[in-house]
Amino acid sequence: MLARLGLVQKFSLIMVILMLPLGVVGWGYMSSAAADRAFTAKELQGADVLIASVDLVETAVSQRSGTASNADLARAIELAAPVIRSRANSLGISGEWARVKAALD
Repeated sequence: MLARLGLVQKFSLIMVILMLPLGVVGWGYMSSAAADRAFTAKELQGADVLIASVDLVETAVSQRSGTASNADLARAIELAAPVIRSRANSLGISGEWARVKAALD
């Protein structure tokens, strides 16, 4: 079969044969990289929520032990709520945030 093909056709056939696995591997790599980027974006959102929650938890514990006032807790909720609310839907924690906020109010 190759004997009937011209030189340009032979090189084209070899190029297609070599490029096909490279394309498959490249597509797999790009898909994996996209999944990694999406996971990293969620990790960063989770870190933002965690950072905002730490002060809120510390203030809640202090308020329960009597070293912080209700106004301190309200201020901590006011600071944490926008960060948590903005990321709650994408992280799937809307219900949990509503229960926590209700328990703190």
